[in-house]
Amino acid sequence: MLLVLATLAELISNDRPLLARYDGTFYFPLIHNPPERQFGGDFGTPTTGRTRSSARSSPKTRQLGAVHAERALGPVAGLTSEGAQPGRAERDDLLGTDGDSHDMVAKLIYGFRVSIWFAFALTLVGTLLGVLAGAVQGYFGGRVDLFLQRIFEIWGACPSCTC
Repeated sequence: MLLVLATLAELISNDRPLLARYDGTFYFPLIHNPPERQFGGDFGTPTTGRTRSSARSSPKTRQLGAVHAERALGPVAGLTSEGAQPGRAERDDLLGTDGDSHDMVAKLIYGFRVSIWFAFALTLVGTLLGVLAGAVQGYFGGRVDLFLQRIFEIWGACPSCTC
């Protein structure tokens, strides 16, 4: 369950709505985010679609953000919460924000995704190397088997850091 949650992190936490309706047309900003010019804006950059007003965005982008807020299916947690105070938990920010106004739920989800997929990759590589070494030992036998077995014994005798 947590693996699926982490893999689909963009559906749960991002700064764009999943589905938005603007002037009778449905948009999927998560898949294809149209430029602001398509909505009567000034810029050719992708529309932010944030529901909160930003001093850095143009009036058209803020207007589109207001439209998204009224007629949009959005994620559970945003990546950034503009104007939020560090550590302040609100309805929009379940666990509050950090010093840079980043949502802590989003940071936990994305951090967990990196950690869990790294662990799976490490396990897969370790298993494949073990199977390959065992196959080489079983196929050649004799001196090759004894040599590789001594290498593994030396490797296993080396202390590991348990910090």
